[in-house]
Amino acid sequence: MQTSAASTPLGLRLKFSAATPNNTTSWFLYADDSTNAKAIIYSDGSFQSRANSYGGISDLKLKQDIVDAASQWDDIKALRVRKFRFKDEVAADPNYPAHIGVIAQELEEVSPGLVFESPDKDADTVTKGVKYSVLYMKAIKALQEAMARIEALEVEVAALKAGA
Repeated sequence: MQTSAASTPLGLRLKFSAATPNNTTSWFLYADDSTNAKAIIYSDGSFQSRANSYGGISDLKLKQDIVDAASQWDDIKALRVRKFRFKDEVAADPNYPAHIGVIAQELEEVSPGLVFESPDKDADTVTKGVKYSVLYMKAIKALQEAMARIEALEVEVAALKAGA
């Protein structure tokens, strides 16, 4: 499939036109070989990969201006991790289980660069999304900071015990 639209090109759209299965029984995309499933995108949007691996292009040869990231401690500390249910899931099944994550508008107050907007397909509105992969990197940086603080405290405690 190739699109030749000069502006606002669109790609492939997979749609259940007569149903809203929203589960991990129905799938949009199922990639397998003669041995087993390799990747599946389910109708609820969840993704499974046999290798449990996803990534981004990260080779040193493609990067420049490389410096250590600034502290992420305050940003991560300010996040509100929430438990929630999507309205359409509850409408279809009042017992649909809760998800865990962040709310884009709340995250935007802390780290606006992690929030993006996508136009809604059938209206002149937008829906906000979260760059979770970047959020995870911020969390790793904050974890490294926490580890350094713990190690410094361990050294202090050992010195205090030795002097006691």
